[in-house]
Amino acid sequence: MLGIVAPSVARDDAFRAWWDLAGNRAASPSMARAATKVVIESDVRDTLTRISAPTLIVHHGNAKFIPAGNGQYLAERIAGSRYGELPGADSLYWVGDTAPMLNKIEEFITGVRGGFDAERVLTTIVFTDIVGSTERAAALGDDRWRDLLDDHDRIVRHQLQRLGGREVNMEAAASARRLVCRCVEGGAPERGRWSCDN
Repeated sequence: MLGIVAPSVARDDAFRAWWDLAGNRAASPSMARAATKVVIESDVRDTLTRISAPTLIVHHGNAKFIPAGNGQYLAERIAGSRYGELPGADSLYWVGDTAPMLNKIEEFITGVRGGFDAERVLTTIVFTDIVGSTERAAALGDDRWRDLLDDHDRIVRHQLQRLGGREVNMEAAASARRLVCRCVEGGAPERGRWSCDN
């Protein structure tokens, strides 16, 4: 089924596992059959001419699950609608190369076609603070307090280097560290809490 609905991810083991799990959680086999029957038997063709809202229809030209002719049919019957055919064969809109679709949607909404950059970077800002730093510094004394701060900085810098992050600002007087980490594509399984207790 996935090979027809979303061929661009049909051989992606992680996506296939998610797809199977999501499908199993969404409906039992009998519920899925009933829902599919409703979709197949629903006929709303006679209502298309009554649609007056601005309408954009985007469709992958090589889609097999829902052929492009269906999108063209809608465009021919919805007054003033705009049809945009996309490269590819996916019927699931959120898989594959989504940039062409997002460009068409942006142009439809704003009237201007921007250059959507499909490359995204997830940035995480990390702020660390040693709780009760004033009291702790007084209790530890200057040498042990400096050692604690050095341990903290060493641990954080090691993690930043390992995860491709960079240090942006340090406020030593307040014992706070502001850090920016660029998350590695695919995630880092070791992510978690860092501690530097003495």
